Amino acid sequence: MLLEVLVRPQDKGLLIYPEDKQVLVNERS
Repeated sequence: MLLEVLVRPQDKGLLIYPEDKQVLVNERS
């Protein structure tokens, strides 16, 4: 799960939390 939650933390320069995962996906889209 941790691996899936931390989707390229270096890509955004910060830790990606499960609740913020949607935000990350939307930004990368």
